[in-house]
Amino acid sequence: MKMSEEISTKKGEKWIEIPKQLRNDENRFVLLYKIPDEASEKDRLKRKRPSYNNWQNYEKGYRYNDKTLMDHIKGGGGYGILTGFGLVVIDADDPELVGYIRKNLPATFEVKSGRDEGGVHFYFQSDMQDKLLLEMKNTRHYGEVQARGQQVVCPGSPHTNNKIYHVIANRPIANLDEAETRSRLNPFYDESGGRKTKGKGYEDDPECLGMTPVQL
Repeated sequence: MKMSEEISTKKGEKWIEIPKQLRNDENRFVLLYKIPDEASEKDRLKRKRPSYNNWQNYEKGYRYNDKTLMDHIKGGGGYGILTGFGLVVIDADDPELVGYIRKNLPATFEVKSGRDEGGVHFYFQSDMQDKLLLEMKNTRHYGEVQARGQQVVCPGSPHTNNKIYHVIANRPIANLDEAETRSRLNPFYDESGGRKTKGKGYEDDPECLGMTPVQL
């Protein structure tokens, strides 16, 4: 098999390629629900959800060149990457947090979701394992540091609003350990918001409350 066939798949007339920064043997990917563009807004919310149980299990994840993963993307499905296994993603929902990260944290690989404001994923190599909620009590929610027990939607996948997640900063993934992460992000959480949480998947995502993955 040619390398291009291992890492790319064609979706309609558009080539979806797993970014080279994510193509290593340590990373594991998950299959997300395949929901057509013409589906209802409620049904399209499922696009952020893994389509099978126990997806948090590292051993059940797919390598970047797995044929099942490639066929899934080719068939219109989105895909996510497991976090907390040497990789964390700062999921910045608030534009203020996006600007702060770009100014105060190491420059790194960035992905934009379909959201008009905020919605930027900052990838870091890290020893961090517990999810960190970036929010202040009784004020506002800024985002999360996604770690063990979580996944983030990857570039090329469809958002719930039919836009596509895409790379906006094609850089190497920077290193940022847990202590430095907590220290630098301290202005964006307090004791209630920044508590350590191991997270079971989507209980903190208001779009996905009450949803349960189906068994393959």
